[in-house]
Amino acid sequence: MESVISTTPILDQAVRCVQSYNFLIATAQGLASSELQRNIQEGLEQFLTHMPEFRIMINPVGPPHTSWDYILRNNLSQRSEMAMVLMELQCEIDQVTLALRQAGQQDPEPPSDPRLVDEWTENLRSVEDHAVWRLTFWRRDHAVHTTYPAPSPLITQSFYFSIRNELGLDVSTQFRECIRDAITQECPTITARPALHRRLVDLVVQRRRFWNFQRRIRGLTKDAVLWGQDTSVLPRFPLADERFTCPFCFFDLPVAAHLSPRAWKDHVMSDLEGYVCLYETCSSSQPWPDACPHACTSFGAWFAAMAGNFAEGVEWCSHAFACDGRRLEEVHRPHTAAPPVRLDSVCPLCGREPSAEKIELRVADPTDFPLNDDADRRKARLLLSHIAAHLEVIAPMAFTWNTDRDTLDPDQRLFWGGY
Repeated sequence: MESVISTTPILDQAVRCVQSYNFLIATAQGLASSELQRNIQEGLEQFLTHMPEFRIMINPVGPPHTSWDYILRNNLSQRSEMAMVLMELQCEIDQVTLALRQAGQQDPEPPSDPRLVDEWTENLRSVEDHAVWRLTFWRRDHAVHTTYPAPSPLITQSFYFSIRNELGLDVSTQFRECIRDAITQECPTITARPALHRRLVDLVVQRRRFWNFQRRIRGLTKDAVLWGQDTSVLPRFPLADERFTCPFCFFDLPVAAHLSPRAWKDHVMSDLEGYVCLYETCSSSQPWPDACPHACTSFGAWFAAMAGNFAEGVEWCSHAFACDGRRLEEVHRPHTAAPPVRLDSVCPLCGREPSAEKIELRVADPTDFPLNDDADRRKARLLLSHIAAHLEVIAPMAFTWNTDRDTLDPDQRLFWGGY
């Protein structure tokens, strides 16, 4: 078992820097005259733009192996550099705060002296030049962008939340590469779609982290995690806490806004539906709740156009066609963000053409088959069923019980993570 290196002192120092900086802003706004406030604010704005780059308590978007806790625990040189930069940053902030205090004691309403403005602005720029830019570039070198939001850093920086093997070693990076190779093996042509490939890998890694948290920290059973038996139950809020960590999105949320069952259910649904439109070529960048009417309208027009002839003329006119004989999808196409759907003959993941003899069609019940099942509709069902089979292979990779320890050699166990 590796020795656990505590990063609490560095994290505490980062919190003190953030608190000192917030106090610096309040002091500057409370002392200066209106014109001096404007000049100081201009100097602070540039500094403030860099704050999210180094505020450790607001972890940037990235997979687990790029978190602050992982980097600082596993790299002594980075840990020393981080401590030095934070100390320098704290010193610079304290110097500027002291200058503001002294100026306020001498003259509570200081005149708009250009020399005083230049001096204070220079001090603020020295903070940026000597500390912020170094930390910004240091953090940018380790940033890995993903399509999913970052969980709460109180969870991602936890020793128990990381992906570890049966020896207790952190194998988050190896696990990610193993999942990437496994998805490539299942879907050979997915490498031609790097964005889709990355999203599938991110999703599996995210689900493994979710699985670890629910099983280790919350102590839920396997069925409770898989089937979401407790998703509609309000979490237990401590009486003195004003915020809590959502067990699904891992964001810090206010307790007061989620006390009612309806508010909690709406939040959980927004977590589960936090994706963009399902059309790959759609130009809409709206999140799923905002784009829901757009997507549902597109799906409805797609299937209605393939439904074939209707029994009654009135139904035919009202359901699928406009009064002038054109299809409704042609009438509404200029007003929607989704382009017309193109059905490929081959699977976009594996490059093979689905075979009706080898694929089990995914339908809710036998009555789901329409009486007039034309070629396009059968083709769509076959292709979607084929893709669903791929996803059924990829999805269990996120769970620890999907691998048999007796059939895995030690190297493979390191990649999968033992628990």
